[in-house]
Amino acid sequence: MDSTVQHIGLARRYGVRAVHMGRIPRGADLVPWLDSFVQEQGIASGVVGAVGVVERARLGFFDTVAGRYIVTEVDGHREIAALAGDVSLRPDGRPGVHCHAVLSDPAGETRGGHVLEGTPVFYAEFWVLDLEGQAFARERDPETGVTGWVR
Repeated sequence: MDSTVQHIGLARRYGVRAVHMGRIPRGADLVPWLDSFVQEQGIASGVVGAVGVVERARLGFFDTVAGRYIVTEVDGHREIAALAGDVSLRPDGRPGVHCHAVLSDPAGETRGGHVLEGTPVFYAEFWVLDLEGQAFARERDPETGVTGWVR
């Protein structure tokens, strides 16, 4: 048996240029605000995280058969139990954030998915690692229909 690990797809090595940390203003729409931040800072490759509370949320689940997001509206304040994402170049050449979150209610029940526009912040702390190296470009993958890192 061949013990060589084969890495199918793209893999790149990065160094950390800078780490940005701060608060997202109350009422700001989470993803558009993060998009704005990385664009203003000139960050084309990065890692994103956050904790805090959102006033409500719009989450997406990518339906691989239909090739589109199924949107779930989550009403009321929810704790950001986890938010993880990345920064890469969009088809228009501008950097943008792609992130997923797990949100919890007062009983500890959770909902999760791709964070969509329409997720206002009540209180949130964020971090962005600005990475040195060739930025990934986000495009629609013809094989899967997913918009992701294809080059």
